[in-house]
Amino acid sequence: MFLNNLSKVFVQHTWNHRISLKISNTQTMNFTIEKHIALISVDGDPAMEMIQEEAGGQNVYVRHVGEALAQQGWQVDMFTRKVSAEQATIIQHSQSCRTIRLKAGSLEFVPRDNLFNYLPEFVENFLNFERQESILYNLIHTNYWLSGWVGMQLKKIQGSKQVHTYHSLGAVEYNTIKNIPVIASQRLVVEKEVLETAETIVATSPQEKQHMRSLISTKGNIQIISTSSWDNVANQLSELYTQALREKSSVNEYYEQILEQKPYVKYLDRNEPCTQENQKQIVFVCYNTKDMGIVNDIVSALQKQKNQVIWQDQNSLRGGDQYFYKIQDAINKTKVALICIGKHGLGDGQIVEIPALHDRHRKDKIRLIPVLLDIDEIPEEQIFIRQLHYLKIKNSKVDDEFLNKLVNAISNPN
Repeated sequence: MFLNNLSKVFVQHTWNHRISLKISNTQTMNFTIEKHIALISVDGDPAMEMIQEEAGGQNVYVRHVGEALAQQGWQVDMFTRKVSAEQATIIQHSQSCRTIRLKAGSLEFVPRDNLFNYLPEFVENFLNFERQESILYNLIHTNYWLSGWVGMQLKKIQGSKQVHTYHSLGAVEYNTIKNIPVIASQRLVVEKEVLETAETIVATSPQEKQHMRSLISTKGNIQIISTSSWDNVANQLSELYTQALREKSSVNEYYEQILEQKPYVKYLDRNEPCTQENQKQIVFVCYNTKDMGIVNDIVSALQKQKNQVIWQDQNSLRGGDQYFYKIQDAINKTKVALICIGKHGLGDGQIVEIPALHDRHRKDKIRLIPVLLDIDEIPEEQIFIRQLHYLKIKNSKVDDEFLNKLVNAISNPN
């Protein structure tokens, strides 16, 4: 992280809602926090002309809400995904409202059902923008489930407060279509988690709130805000934002931990300081269940080695364990992960696990080892994984040459 090498730092609030980071009495870095809010709409560009393919109700909602909030004195930054090299990176709508386009994947239009693998890059570029602009977004308002996932990562990484608007619910949508997309299971998991962890969920009608309660979860704080007028939406959102910002934020805590160089993990629901006990050498195995046979052969070979704890779901989960959270916990603890890819492509579980592993790789420099199972190269759409050197199994056989290379990579993770 960009502040890792600072020596002695004192964190204090000033009346103009900025954090001053004083470095050895010689340098001060100021970060605006409370009056800046971020509206995140990864797949819906608020600055897009309504005739364009990406345009829709979500674009209109975010744009009008952002402009109305700016009228009330908020400094509003609306973040979306850049889809063309010709697009301006920043569009200034008014003195207090702008759209910021972040790179996430190739600069082209990508259907929303194919965007999930690009979200870690979106998060990374959001954090880079904060650094470049000296802004800490203490509050973020996310729109649609893709942005909801981004918001949850920012909440876990830097303690931002999260308000979320669904715009549509997978549990409702998938009951009305015949061909359910592959990403459906991931979407349902995210929609449940954001409902249960965000400070506030905005429902636009009593019926939508009922659907959330009956189809998603009985947990979470839901507030109904009708879109009868944008001024009304902005007034009620301002109250929600103000209330959320009055509560103690962990943004300062997050930066204090970084600046004091304390190992502090905030990934995927784990907030405790790191210890040697919870940072054992664990090798996490990420795989498609359709490749179970050859993956089991790899695991069996590795289990004969010393000083390795192999985490594979079928061998590590017990009856009654909460599958999703146990996997999250294992990812938090691992220092090495095998990402196994075969002719069947990525499985549903891998679609969830790879972004989380990417996040750990970016933050903690854990070693990720792509393992190709009888295929010649990593699929083109796996942009992040393609940047990593891979190991390859030939003829579905875990031979000595492959095993020696794998053990060497695992034994020297740094």
